[in-house]
Amino acid sequence: MITAPRKWRPSLVMVTAGMIGVVLAVAVAGFAVVRFNVRAPPGMELATAIALALLAAVVVGFVFVRAISRPLSELAERAKQISAGDVSGIGPLSHYGTRELAALSESFMTMAQSLSNRSTYLRTYSRHVSHEFKTPLTAIGGAAELLLDNETMSPEQRRRFLENILADIARMTDLLEKLNQQAQAETAAPAGAARLADVTSTLQDQFPGLDIAISEGRQHSLAIGPESLLLVLQHLAANAEQHGARRLRVALETDADAARIIVEDDGAGISPGNRERVFDPFFTTRRSDGGTGMGLAIVRSMLEAHHGAIRLLDSESGARFELRLPLAGAALHKIS
Repeated sequence: MITAPRKWRPSLVMVTAGMIGVVLAVAVAGFAVVRFNVRAPPGMELATAIALALLAAVVVGFVFVRAISRPLSELAERAKQISAGDVSGIGPLSHYGTRELAALSESFMTMAQSLSNRSTYLRTYSRHVSHEFKTPLTAIGGAAELLLDNETMSPEQRRRFLENILADIARMTDLLEKLNQQAQAETAAPAGAARLADVTSTLQDQFPGLDIAISEGRQHSLAIGPESLLLVLQHLAANAEQHGARRLRVALETDADAARIIVEDDGAGISPGNRERVFDPFFTTRRSDGGTGMGLAIVRSMLEAHHGAIRLLDSESGARFELRLPLAGAALHKIS
C-alpha cells in the first residue's frame, strides 16, 4: 500500500473555515471603519482598503493553492500519466494538502498499483497458459498427421500414437480443471465456516494411500467454507503423495483471532533451489509425469481470498507448510 508521510495536516473543513474567516475579518474591519468612524490619515482611506483586500486575497489564494489546488492538479497529472501506461507515476505525491486529499491520494495510488500488478500478472499468466497448451497440442497434431499419412503403420505403432494423443488430452483436461480452480480461488468471496473435522473423512477417502492424521486442541471454526477448506487440503495431500509421501500430519493451533495450521509430510521434500518458486503458477519438477504446477498456486490464492496466507517452513525431511486463517466470527483482515 502506498501511504503518505505521516504528519499533521489540516482537514478540508479547517482550510475552508480559515479562508472564510479571513474574508469575514476583512468585512468586519471595513464595517468597524464605517460604524465607528475610524479615520485614517488624509488620503490613506482608499489605500488602506485596497491593501486589506489584497492581503485577504493573497492569504486566501495561497491557502487554496497549497492545500487544495496544487495536490489536485498533481493527482490529475499522475492519473493521466498512469492511464498512458507510465507506471512511474505510481507513488507518493510531492504535496498532499488536506487530510482528505492525502487519503484520496493514498487510495488512488494503492488502486493504481494493484491494477498494474494485476495487469502484469495477467500478461505473465496468459503466456504460461499458451505455453502449457502449445506443447500437447503440437504433439497431438503431429501424431494425427502421422496416423493420417502413414497407411502402412503397424497396429503397435498406431496404438502407441493413439495412447500419446489420449495422454495429451488428459493433460489438457487436467490443466483446464486446475485453471478453473485457480480462477474460482482468486475470485472467491470470504464466506462460510468450517472445522478440520468437517473434511477429515472425505480427505481420507480420497487419498487411501496416505496415512492422514488431523489433530487440534479443540474444535475451532475457521473463516472458510467446507468446500474451500477441502480444496486446500486436497492439493496439499496430492502434492505430498506425488512426491512419495506415505504420511500426512495436520495440526491446528490458535491465538486471539487466527488459526495456525501446520501441514507436513514424509515425502521427498523441496530442494533449496526450488523453495522460492513453489507457489508460482505452472512451476513443477514433475512435468514429465503430467504435473501442472498449479496445486500450490491454487492453495495460496484460495487462502488469500479468505484473508489467509501460506508459507513453506524449514524441515529436515519432507515438506512442511504453515497455513494461517482467521477464526470464524473474528474481524477479517489480511494475515501475512
